[in-house]
Parts: sequence; structure tokens; C-alpha cells
Amino acid sequence: MTDAQDADETVNRGWFSVRCVFQYGSDAPLVYEERITVWRAVSFDAAVALAEAEAAEYANEVDCSYLGFAQAYRMFDELGHGAEVYSLMRDSQLPPDAYLTAFFDTGEERQGTLEEPAADQQMQQTGTANHRAEPDHEEHATTS
Repeated sequence: MTDAQDADETVNRGWFSVRCVFQYGSDAPLVYEERITVWRAVSFDAAVALAEAEAAEYANEVDCSYLGFAQAYRMFDELGHGAEVYSLMRDSQLPPDAYLTAFFDTGEERQGTLEEPAADQQMQQTGTANHRAEPDHEEHATTS
């Protein structure tokens, strides 16, 4: 690769976040982990390839199985305080509370809740926190 090609590739690189899913153990209940890693790459394919290589290493290190599922997101913000690193949109017929319960707050997550006493200590152990605020939208009824 020439210096010009190398410089062009560097300029065309973007930040990508990639979510990979892992499984621990083989006995019920199974434990699944979703990890989001951040990569500087020239394309979705390149970012996923980097993430999947790291996922295989991670799975070997922590004795779990990488399930071969990766979702990538091209970040539009530069990395920094408050930057959006991942976004996934999904269509659903579920109302907000049912949607959150079905996909994000089933009760089986290994996470602390911000409203719980000693939540900071619990979150240090699990590495994950959950906060479910009251929605800031109003429901509107339509009439004909």
C-alpha cells in the first residue's frame, strides 16, 4: 500500500460500535452476555471482523461461547463525553412499559437498580445498572 492509499484509508475510517452476544455454561438457566466494543474501521465489514476476532479471544479468556451474533453501528459522534456509541431501532406493537419489560427489564438481568439502597456497591460487582424513569411523554387519545 502506498503512503497516499494509507493516508486515504486513515481519513475514511470511522468509529463503529459492535454488539456481540455470548453464552456461559450449558445448564439451565443459561447466562447470556451482550458486549459492545468500539472500533476504528473503514467499513461495517471491517469493524465486525475486528469485533469478532476480539470476541473469540474474549470467549476463550472467560470460558464462554461466542454465539456468532454481531450488530454494528457506525457512530456519527467522535468518542467523548456523551457521544452516542450504539443505537438500534425496532418496530413493535407493544406499549412502552410492555416493550421495556419484554426486551430490557425482564427481571432476569444481573444488574443493580439505581433506586436501591447500596446500589453503587451492587453495580460495582455486576458492572451494570438499570434506571427506569417515568416516561416524559404524554399519551394522546384520538377521536373521530
